[in-house]
Amino acid sequence: MHPKWDAHLPKHRNGDTCKAIAYTKKGLQCPHVIDNVLNHPLTNPNSIIIDVKEDNQVIARLVNMYHAVPPTGHSLQYLFEYDAEDLTPTVIVGDFNTHSTIWSMEGKTPSTWARVFEDWLERTDFLVMNPHREPTWRSYRDTDQPSVIDLVLANLHAYISGQLSDVIVSWEEGLASDHTAMLFSIYPSDTVALLPAPAPNRYKAKPENRASWVEAFIMSLPPCLPYAPPYSTVPADPSVIRRGVMAHEHLDRLVKDFDSTVEEACKKTLKLKRIPDPRGATWWSEECTRTHITSRNAKDGIDRQEATKALCMALMKAKKKWAHDHLYEVEDARDIWRMTQIQCLKKLVKCFELFECSGNISRTREGKNM
Repeated sequence: MHPKWDAHLPKHRNGDTCKAIAYTKKGLQCPHVIDNVLNHPLTNPNSIIIDVKEDNQVIARLVNMYHAVPPTGHSLQYLFEYDAEDLTPTVIVGDFNTHSTIWSMEGKTPSTWARVFEDWLERTDFLVMNPHREPTWRSYRDTDQPSVIDLVLANLHAYISGQLSDVIVSWEEGLASDHTAMLFSIYPSDTVALLPAPAPNRYKAKPENRASWVEAFIMSLPPCLPYAPPYSTVPADPSVIRRGVMAHEHLDRLVKDFDSTVEEACKKTLKLKRIPDPRGATWWSEECTRTHITSRNAKDGIDRQEATKALCMALMKAKKKWAHDHLYEVEDARDIWRMTQIQCLKKLVKCFELFECSGNISRTREGKNM
C-alpha cells in the first residue's frame, strides 16, 4: 500500500468476497474528514459509501458499486429500494453490468432489469453523467464489441448546484484495464456562494435574434426525417415509424440530428457569451438573492451549514421552475428557441436522451419534474 493513500473496504464478514474498494489520498483529510459509512443502507460487500465532511457537514457522498450479475435476474434490489436524501450531493460510480437504451451503444439488447433501473433513476432524480454513448469497457478479443457498463450517476442536488464537473472517459488512466477510468471533480457546496461562474462557451440568445434563429433551425433540419420539415421535398421515412412510434434503434440518430441542428442554428445567428455575473442568470430569483446574501454573511459552524443548504435548495428550485416554465410544452422550432437561452445547452441535451416520441417531442422524463 502506498504511504500517501488509505484503502477503505465495505462492510463484510469473514469469508465474504469484496467486489468494491475505495482509496483516498491522506492529504485530503486536512481540513476534511473521510468517513467510511458502514451502517448505510447501500453498504454491502459489493458497495462502499464514503462521506467527505467539512465542519461536520457532508459536502459529498461517494458510492462505489459493483454489480455481480447472478445466473438469473439481478442483484441490485438494495439499490432500487433506496431513496437518496435530497440535500446530500451524492454520486454513485461503478460497474453496473447493465445495458439500457438510455446509455448503451446501438445494437445492445437491454438487460431484463433495465426498465426497473430506469424507473429508479426517474423516481430518485439521478442523472447519467457519462459522455453520450462513449464505451467504458472493451475486450482484448476483436470479436467482442465495446460496451457502456460503467456509469457515473449524480443526484439532482449534486448536478444542478454546479458541484460536479463533466465526466471524462480516459483509457490512459485506466492502468491497462479492460475498463476505462471515469474522471470528474466535485466542488464543496459552499463554493456556490463564493466562486464566480466559469467562463461560458455558449451563445447569447437575445429576443431580436429569435426570428432568424428559428428560420436557421428549420432550414438546418435534415431533409429526411420521420416528420420532415415543411420545406423538405423528400418524403418521410416510413421505415423508422412503427404504428406512429419511433423505433428505439433510430433514437440515437434523431438526438444527434437535433443536437447538431441547434448548434448549427446558433453558430449562424448568435454571438458567444461573455463571463457573466451569476446573479444575472435568467433563472435567478429574489429567493436566490436573499439566501445568497445570508450565506455570504453567515458565521462558521452550524449557521454557515444551514445557510449553505438554504442557498443550494433555493438555486435548485429556481432552476427547476425556470426550466419547467420554458421547456415543458416544447413542440416546434419556435418553442425550441427558448432552449438557446440556457447557459449550458450541452447539458440540457442529456434530458432529451430520455424523451419519449409519439409524433412529436412530447416530454422528457426530467422535464416533467423540472
